[in-house]
Parts: sequence; structure tokens; C-alpha cells
Amino acid sequence: MSSARCSQGGLGLVLVAAALQGAMGDLAGCLADPSASGCKDGAALYSHSAISADLDALCASAPYNTGCSVRTQCMSGAASGPFCDHWSLIAAVCASAGDEEGCSTYRGLCAPAGGAKTVVRECAASPVARGLPSAEAAWGDMALLCGEMPDMLPCLGPCTSYDASGCPDPLLSLSQVCTDHYMVDCEGWWGMCQYKPAGLVPFCGSGVAITGGEGGSS
Repeated sequence: MSSARCSQGGLGLVLVAAALQGAMGDLAGCLADPSASGCKDGAALYSHSAISADLDALCASAPYNTGCSVRTQCMSGAASGPFCDHWSLIAAVCASAGDEEGCSTYRGLCAPAGGAKTVVRECAASPVARGLPSAEAAWGDMALLCGEMPDMLPCLGPCTSYDASGCPDPLLSLSQVCTDHYMVDCEGWWGMCQYKPAGLVPFCGSGVAITGGEGGSS
């Protein structure tokens, strides 16, 4: 009898623990269903250190990714503000990344398959800079701009051809050209900078610098 009672008590504890875990949310459960009520606190599911580790891997394999360009400027202190937030940076990198493993957690929480709903607060609270171009778009614009004015400094180096090896930071090179001499083929750059993204001074010129994210306090 006592054995049966112990068995029933043990089963009850397991069920209670499972219920509490579902209410609090856990990463595996929230990746399976990011609409669950326990998944609202993204910081508890996907820490800054975990995001940084994923960004390290993603940007090591594709440093030309324009989100990685933003991250580089944030980490150097040249850029700051809301777009240097960890969640904003992983969103920016994964917006134009392929099927990389480093984006699986972010996409599972914030862009679930089939357009499923997510309740993770950080997904909507930390957006990508509006109009951030992809590396491919920036390379295309640089090809046109350097074709028109090949003597411009970024066209002489470091952007001498329009791919990962010949133009390793296409967003920064495009920004250097267009902040110095705006031309019609700067429309892709203007698509971002017209919104005056706070703190992205290296790309859009002088503005209000706001500390935070990977450029300041974490």
C-alpha cells in the first residue's frame, strides 16, 4: 500500500513539475510553440551570451552580411543605440542569412514556420533598422556607383570588386560613397538612412548616439 502511495506521489510531483515548466516556458517548448503564454520573456529563453555566440559564428562565416557590418560598428563604439541591441542584431543578420544553424533559435522564436504566432516580447521590441539593404543589394549599388566614378576612394579600395572577397563590407563602403557624394544609385542606401536610424552614425552620418546593446551596456 505504501509503495502504491509513493508511486502515486511521485507521479503527482512529475505532473506538477511539468505543469510549472509549461507555465514558465523553456527554450525547447517555446521553439515548438512560441505562442505559449510562458514564452513571453525572450531574455529568459535566449540570453545575450547565447545570442552573442550565434552572432560570432554567423559573422565569422559571412562577415559581409550587412547585419554583421552594423554589429562591427556597434562593438567598436562607432555606432550605438537601439539597433545595437542583441535581439536587433540577430534579427538583422538573420534577415538576409541563408539556412544557417546560428539563426535557428531566433527564427524559431520570432519567425516560426508557417507564419505561426509568437508571444516573445523581444521579437517585436527589437526591430531591424528599417530599409537595411542586403549585402547583395549593396554590392549591386557599389558596382553601379564605381562604374560611374571609379576614382572614389572606396572604389579604389577596399571595394575593388563586388563580392565577398573584393568588397568585404559592402554596407560601410556604400555608406562612405553616399554620405560623401549622393548619386542616383544611392537609393538603396537612402532607403535606410532616410529614416535617420538612431545611433547608426557610420552609415548615415552624424546623429544622436545612444548607448546600449553590444556597443555599450548589455
